[in-house]
Amino acid sequence: METRPMLEVTNLNVSYGQSRVLFGVSLVFPANEVCVIVGRNGAGKTTLLRTIAGFLKPRPGSVTFDGQEITGWRPYKIARMGVKYVPQDKGVFSDLTVRENLELASYAMRDRDWEKVFRYFPKLRELLNRKGAQLSGGERQMLMIGRAILGKTSVLLLDEPSEGLAPTVVQDLVGTFRQLRQHASLVLVEQNLAVARELADRLYLTKEGKIVAQITDKNEIRSLAFEKEL
Repeated sequence: METRPMLEVTNLNVSYGQSRVLFGVSLVFPANEVCVIVGRNGAGKTTLLRTIAGFLKPRPGSVTFDGQEITGWRPYKIARMGVKYVPQDKGVFSDLTVRENLELASYAMRDRDWEKVFRYFPKLRELLNRKGAQLSGGERQMLMIGRAILGKTSVLLLDEPSEGLAPTVVQDLVGTFRQLRQHASLVLVEQNLAVARELADRLYLTKEGKIVAQITDKNEIRSLAFEKEL
């Protein structure tokens, strides 16, 4: 019996001007599962996450979070509801310290409990006075996710979280994601199939703006049997 959906996407169609990017996309993200979305560049994966997070509006289509439709809501309102988006660019405020980056997130999310951030990313405690520009790629990713888990967090939308990171850093992130999934649903757009294999409870294959397969069989995911379809 499937876990109840925490997030549902129904018949999502999204365009940039006259150029259609998503075509009738429907997905289900159950509570406390790790769902991984894979596909070639240009398949619409980032567009999907940005639409769920409220940065793009579907025409037509709907996004439902915990039974409530949130289609067309402003991104800050969706974030405060508990759906957090961590973009691909690993962008932090480079002229501000880690402490100041966290302060801004605390203000936006009305949550100053940094201890939960340090439980997942203890290194950030040591880096509080370091400016964003001086952080490594892995440290910036830690800070971005740390900011995202302040406030209510029911769904984490993570766009290419392992991109450009050293293998040891990626393995640390995988371990962190395993802990985070105890408290939230994780939706990862991921090109690193080794990460997908280790983490995914449910895997969606995308091609040319459409979902072409949904895989929940753990053996099929672990064996990368889907790789030939990419």
